[in-house]
Amino acid sequence: MRHLVLLAAMVFILTLAAPCAEVVSSCDRAELAKAPPTRASGNEARGKLAKKTDIPVASAVLSKLPDDGLSMDVVVNDTGAVECFILYSVNKVTLADSDKDDLRSAITTALQEWRFVPYMLNDKRVRMMGRLPMRLGHHAIEVVPVFEMKAPRN
Repeated sequence: MRHLVLLAAMVFILTLAAPCAEVVSSCDRAELAKAPPTRASGNEARGKLAKKTDIPVASAVLSKLPDDGLSMDVVVNDTGAVECFILYSVNKVTLADSDKDDLRSAITTALQEWRFVPYMLNDKRVRMMGRLPMRLGHHAIEVVPVFEMKAPRN
């Protein structure tokens, strides 16, 4: 039994540490490099997420995405609104340019509704970037609930 628990823990850790490939992005890499946001942990970012919606995506595009292994970096401005995003996958994803455009548009539209509690650093609101675990839901991409991200217990 103990070996199974250790194996499950190793798989969980390797999944989180697996290299990710960018699927689609709305961020300007040059702008991010010039003015990099403060990096927050995934738990910090998720804890600051005050309002969210699922991200409705066309079935034709959704069917080309993996069921799990998705994550999304969100850049949040000092008022708590999302500036841009980068969607990643641990699995190889091949999308046509039109599918990428549709996916980028769907995510951008949904993220306009998201709000984060502003990130504070030295008593000042600052831009933040955090990575959120994502998964496929029913006709949508959604944030993985916290209770599903806990490591296995002995």
